[in-house]
Amino acid sequence: MAYSPTACLVVTIVLQVLVLVAIALRLYVRVGVKGNIAADDYMAVLATVRSNRAPIPTSSAVYFFVLGANTRPYFKILYTGLSLSYIIAMANYGVAHPGLRVSSEQAATGLLLVLIGEILYLTATYLVKVSIAFTLFRIVTAKPHRYTIYTLLLIGAILTTITCFWAFFLCSPVNYFWDRFRGAVGSCKSIRTLMAVHFVQASWTLISDLTLGLVIPGLVLWDSLMERRTKILVWFLLGFGSLAAIATIVRMIYLPTMTITNSPADNHIIVLWSVLEAAIGIICSAAATWRPLVSRLRRSPTGSCEPLGS
Repeated sequence: MAYSPTACLVVTIVLQVLVLVAIALRLYVRVGVKGNIAADDYMAVLATVRSNRAPIPTSSAVYFFVLGANTRPYFKILYTGLSLSYIIAMANYGVAHPGLRVSSEQAATGLLLVLIGEILYLTATYLVKVSIAFTLFRIVTAKPHRYTIYTLLLIGAILTTITCFWAFFLCSPVNYFWDRFRGAVGSCKSIRTLMAVHFVQASWTLISDLTLGLVIPGLVLWDSLMERRTKILVWFLLGFGSLAAIATIVRMIYLPTMTITNSPADNHIIVLWSVLEAAIGIICSAAATWRPLVSRLRRSPTGSCEPLGS
């Protein structure tokens, strides 16, 4: 399947803008609609990327719904680094341009940016799951559910660490990964081992998305006292962020094409779907906090704004 370099660049830039807009709306809900801000919000503003709390205090389950994935400033920062590294690599260093002749300096820099983006993606993917898990801990009391979350986090920490180290130390010396185009001397491990490690990590990501976004929230909502219609709505919105799992599946399909032998553009499709996966997760989770803003914009028959959380 052919991917137009121009289309890849445009999609990545558009997603970056949408992510920033989504985060800005979360901040507006927190500061402009609710009217309070905490110390972590100041830190987030300084970092220019932060998601915010949109309170709808009707039940603990709904509280989880609006809080879900709030505490992800590092994920936002890492996503920005990931997308920017991909944009720069595409625009200037031959990534996403199969067959394009680039200088050895451009090829080396492009591969270095790809490696940086890979580490950022792996770290961000784990941090977002940690954030969701800690949010779940606020409402999950059943020991089997909590043990499931702990197990997912432990396995994820191990797999993420292994994958990051394996990717970073794939070649010996480390700089041979990108400096081989400059004539550096060294060697790299088998690409099949890296592919296998990435596939296991991606499988964990997929399982975590479904478990933390759909299964455990569904079990919690099942035992809540909300009416059925509200349960279904909240469960659907809780699972909305799990749409990122679609991008994870597509990325897994392309993992067998991974290579380290030819040009900086060889793995750009995998990198692109990594960027898409991260962006979809952020945007969908941010959308879950916009309800107070929508409620404020909606008018009751008397012309006054409906109460937040109504």
